[in-house]
Amino acid sequence: MLDNVHPASVSSDAPTLEVGPLVRLHVGMARMPWRIGPAWSVLAGALATGAPLATADALLRLAAAVVLADLAWGVLHRFIPAQAGTVIGQAASPSVPYGQPAAPLTRFLLALAAGQKGALDEMRVAWQGLFAGLVFTAVLSMLLGIPAIVLSLLAVGILWLARALVYRGNRPALCLALLDVGLPWLVGMSLTWRSLDAVLPVGMEWPAVVLAMAFTMLQWGLHRARLAEDVRTGGMWLGQAFVLIALIGLQQAWALGVTAVLFVPPSWRLAKRTETGKTLIFSLLWWWAAMLLAAAAVR
Repeated sequence: MLDNVHPASVSSDAPTLEVGPLVRLHVGMARMPWRIGPAWSVLAGALATGAPLATADALLRLAAAVVLADLAWGVLHRFIPAQAGTVIGQAASPSVPYGQPAAPLTRFLLALAAGQKGALDEMRVAWQGLFAGLVFTAVLSMLLGIPAIVLSLLAVGILWLARALVYRGNRPALCLALLDVGLPWLVGMSLTWRSLDAVLPVGMEWPAVVLAMAFTMLQWGLHRARLAEDVRTGGMWLGQAFVLIALIGLQQAWALGVTAVLFVPPSWRLAKRTETGKTLIFSLLWWWAAMLLAAAAVR
């Protein structure tokens, strides 16, 4: 039985007594889990390289890789700020140096509006989350080995690059695609690597790498359409073409046929040029199924 502890004073400035765990981590399932994302990309990378998944130890390593790429990197992903134009069809506001979210004037005005204490508390919580995400990433990477450490360093670098691009008024669609597909796919592949030598081009399993690049391009097209101010479907057409061309080059006739069939419903919606947001939501399940099927085919 847990006792409810009430603060001694009702004053907003009085400290409150806290009990329980020192670190609080809030975890929630995405509203649309059946879509291309880091967790599924890790599984696809493992399938594409034939990683052993029949033993308890192998399943634990796969689970740790999923937690690293999806949850740990996802904590850091929250520090990429939202940008104007993320809602399709919404016009971007004028960009001036002193009006940017990170500008001193903007921070000062926000502090005045919300109260100095509230602003400082928010900043403290944000940096605590960043520190916890970095520690979480470091611990899991060390448990998985040197390849995971190298990939995590790349992920952190891409995250900071994406953050910088947003503050410059750009849309980091490629950075987001690499964090969703490219690097998590390599994390899944790393389950079969024994040392850092396997990361080098000589040790790479190129069919899996080629497929990872193709689906990264498809995810880039998705982010490009999601972040655009107008309807931009060219990236998604290009991404689907990259996947089909990759399967042709890998001589995966059966996977090519099934993937082409799975691409028919998204292509039909793209050709209708209906509302982009609804088209993306409709297409996610088909692209997710195509990715896992293609990854299993090149195994």
